[in-house]
Amino acid sequence: NFHTVRDWQTAFIAKRECRNQGNTLINRTLAMNLFSCGYGYRTVSRVLQLSSIWLSRDWARQHRKLSIMQARKKKRSKK
Repeated sequence: NFHTVRDWQTAFIAKRECRNQGNTLINRTLAMNLFSCGYGYRTVSRVLQLSSIWLSRDWARQHRKLSIMQARKKKRSKK
């Protein structure tokens, strides 16, 4: 039914917009500092009062990739 598909599309767009609330440079910086201290993405999401837990999970993955790359770079520079 056309109306059902239209309603699903509206709900999907609203969910996507809700997910990006709180995606600011300040929140991202605070999240990176908390990840460095050993906090998990669920705790960070709760502390920063983000609208979506998945936003902090994405930030945690980016932080982990960045820290791995920096560790490899340090290891190569010591040789």
